[in-house]
Amino acid sequence: MDLVDFAQAQALRSAIELQPIDGPGGRIFPPTYPPASGAADKAARHVVETLPSGERRVLVDSVASQANRQEAALVAARAAGLITLADVYVDLSQTDAGIERLSATEMPHRLSDAILRDSEIDGVPFGKSDLGRKLLATTLADLTPILEASPTAVLFGCWFSQHGQAQPLKIQRCITSEIWADNAVLGQAVGSRIDPLGIEKLQLYEAKDGEWTALEAKAVQSNGKPKPFAKKRPSEINHGNIAPTIRQQGISAERITLRWAMPLAAIRRLRFGGGERDTAGRAYVAALGVLARVLDHQAGYSLRSRCDLLGSGPLAVDIIDADGGIRSETVTTRAAIDLLRQAEDGMRRAGIALHGEVVAKPGTKLIDMIKANKLRQELGKELPE
Repeated sequence: MDLVDFAQAQALRSAIELQPIDGPGGRIFPPTYPPASGAADKAARHVVETLPSGERRVLVDSVASQANRQEAALVAARAAGLITLADVYVDLSQTDAGIERLSATEMPHRLSDAILRDSEIDGVPFGKSDLGRKLLATTLADLTPILEASPTAVLFGCWFSQHGQAQPLKIQRCITSEIWADNAVLGQAVGSRIDPLGIEKLQLYEAKDGEWTALEAKAVQSNGKPKPFAKKRPSEINHGNIAPTIRQQGISAERITLRWAMPLAAIRRLRFGGGERDTAGRAYVAALGVLARVLDHQAGYSLRSRCDLLGSGPLAVDIIDADGGIRSETVTTRAAIDLLRQAEDGMRRAGIALHGEVVAKPGTKLIDMIKANKLRQELGKELPE
């Protein structure tokens, strides 16, 4: 694969057949989602679609989740020294966050995330800093400031909705991928608990220290009676038996497929100052997208608890030409990194900056929020409704 392939092609795409780690037909547990507001049944469910053929398919990994995995693969490659990537960081080392620093690529909303919004550069609020003003003044007519600050914001999309602008910049994502299980059968999962202490149903009371007690004599008295604890039964504090239950969860499927697509026609709409700069910026975004997919494929598909999948072989990418012809090429990690380096050379020739690093610090309000959250976790108290 060469950068020239991007010049005329309509799109790049890849379909990867996956199978459960315990073999074809094995059980996996896709994500569950809460029901719509107001629904009578409050149980979380898998996302299930019925196709016109009557075949049922289940969502195994969403577009947003896939984007996060590919971003994580790029961040891991950067940490390993395989690539260099421009980014904006927030230094959290002096807070209670438990994280040394966080890059825009790792934030849920990338450059437009509230973490950056509530941080400062050289003591100036992010939105009013030199970089912040430049980013907030950017338009689709020239995305160079975004590309130079954190290119993943161009690749995976970004919406600057956090700063109260009348017309905030919105960049659509350049690649999409999802994992679906086709011809899926919903499974049954069970749960129960046998208490080794044989604790049965008891009334719990509030103790003088604010905790619980099972003895009336040690309970706080209210109107001459022991005051009930907020959690009234042993089962609510993880003691006692829990009766066996059956719930609909987990699936077995005929096929599990990851489908990835990069519409090059959409990438050709990106603008970076015209002429050679447009060509270089587009090639860089496309090369970064290919690398993200290859790195994620190499990392494997351990998606969540009891949802481990296996791929096979190196990644094959279809190049769909302008006339509809399709060529398939195998892309290794080395080849994808070489592709990115070619694109970086084009960026340098076009005068677009690479590998910049800006470090912000959390503002006082963000520091206080982190501290308050840490304190709440230590005390084990829930926020009021």
